[in-house]
Amino acid sequence: MTTELIHSLYGSLFEVLFAVLRSHWPILLLIGAVSLLGKIVRLPSVKGRIGEELVGKMTLNKLDRKQYAVFHDLYLPRPDGKGTAQIDHVVVSPFGIFVIETKNMAGWIFGDERSRQWTQSIYGNQTLEALLSQTDKRRAKREHVANLSGIS
Repeated sequence: MTTELIHSLYGSLFEVLFAVLRSHWPILLLIGAVSLLGKIVRLPSVKGRIGEELVGKMTLNKLDRKQYAVFHDLYLPRPDGKGTAQIDHVVVSPFGIFVIETKNMAGWIFGDERSRQWTQSIYGNQTLEALLSQTDKRRAKREHVANLSGIS
């Protein structure tokens, strides 16, 4: 191929691309924005926040306010004095204090209070040791909340 032919082909290609961009830029911008939003929503921190909001607003906030006091996103001083601990939800009622840790995960999670490890089943099995240790930490936080509020 000659240099002139190559320049002619590239010139034609750029003219076509420029014409498409000029006439369809709103659609291309919308596609880009939707794609970016999809990636943002899949971030673990965003998924976690969405899960917490759904549990809080769609479920816990519908409890009878005469029987249940509901608190969200609490930060308490750690019993060891090393910073703070975050609790997703606390429900206080005549029936007890309930500390709720929200997880926004797909699949099934298997385990119980005596299991050293829990298993998440999605695209194979994944061990969730951290979830159990978070449960142990929540138990300590619940006891700390009870001590702070004078509830035995």
